[in-house]
Amino acid sequence: MKTPLKYILPLCLTALTFAAHGQTTIEQWREVMRKYQEENRIIDDLLKNANKERQITENELKITLTRIDNSRKIVTSLDRQIEERNRRAGLMNATINRLEVDQKKLRTEYADMVRAAYNNYKLNNFLLFLFASDDFNEATKRIYFMRRYNRHREEKATQIKNVTDSLAVVVDELKNELAELDKTKQTRNSELAILRKTEKEHRIAADDLKKRQRTLSDEKKAKEKLIAAAQQKISELVAAEAKKAKGEVLSNEQQEYMTKLTGRFDQNQGKLPYPAKNGVIIESFGASQAGSMNKGIKIATSPGRQVDCVFEGTVSTIFPISGVNNGIIVRHGNYMTVYTNLVSVSVKPGDKVALNQKLGTLPAGDDKDNHYLHFEIWRINPTGNPTALNPESWLSR
Repeated sequence: MKTPLKYILPLCLTALTFAAHGQTTIEQWREVMRKYQEENRIIDDLLKNANKERQITENELKITLTRIDNSRKIVTSLDRQIEERNRRAGLMNATINRLEVDQKKLRTEYADMVRAAYNNYKLNNFLLFLFASDDFNEATKRIYFMRRYNRHREEKATQIKNVTDSLAVVVDELKNELAELDKTKQTRNSELAILRKTEKEHRIAADDLKKRQRTLSDEKKAKEKLIAAAQQKISELVAAEAKKAKGEVLSNEQQEYMTKLTGRFDQNQGKLPYPAKNGVIIESFGASQAGSMNKGIKIATSPGRQVDCVFEGTVSTIFPISGVNNGIIVRHGNYMTVYTNLVSVSVKPGDKVALNQKLGTLPAGDDKDNHYLHFEIWRINPTGNPTALNPESWLSR
């Protein structure tokens, strides 16, 4: 049974469209992988000065576990890329096989047509066909038909060969990419094996850390108590700021500015910069290990790191807080951001601050468990009550 020519080219176009769609998916997974690779480079920088002979700190253990988790996600990304490329290659190979069958069939038909035309010519059948015309116009149409038929067959066979050749090139490129991806995956698996070994070493150190904490249980409990008290104080201060904001009498111009600022902050979810550059999140939003509610995130970074404002706003209050140095609340319309554990402060209440403007600095001592920023984001609801938001969904990775 002959394959209608009108179905062949759409088949090619479908394959190419699928290839383009698949490429988007692969690029998305590459972007995921790139982000985790970048965070791992930051982690490596934070851990490069770690002394194997000394006892590991709790923060360093958390940082290393984050790196291991990132590497697993990188390998998952590579697996998905390979799976997608295999799927695309399979579809294209099937399309090429179909086109080759159709092309062979068309060539056979074309060869039969040429032979038949030659035989008809020798037997004067073509002339009989031509002279059997009723008039000159019909004879002209018959000549045009024969020429067009021959040319049409030849052109379609050429088109199919060109498409087949193009698809073969794409498949070759895919095979090369698959080989490269497989090589990269093997490298990542090797890295993951090394990291698992490192994780085992760190877990041994973590057991030692737990033993040391048990011997200092009173000190540990006191520290947890300080953190819980600090969180409570921050929540109270935020509530006070929200209440003050609700009672504010603003001019039309001020109200318009606050509304615009709120709207712009809304539009920046997932786009805000890290308040501490080259930082790594080691404690997430939500219930903490101590059982208390963590209304922000803990970002580990290098000693003495500068802390920057994540968005345009006004400094509402600056407060000392036992156990976590100083804190700053910045208001951005109906949003507030909170930065704590600053040993120095570069602004004062009432200051208007810009995006990435320096607010202060973090501790720079030898205590690696103190090289972190506690960061929170709050939203003042229409009722005037503040709600803590998960900063991870607001920061740009």
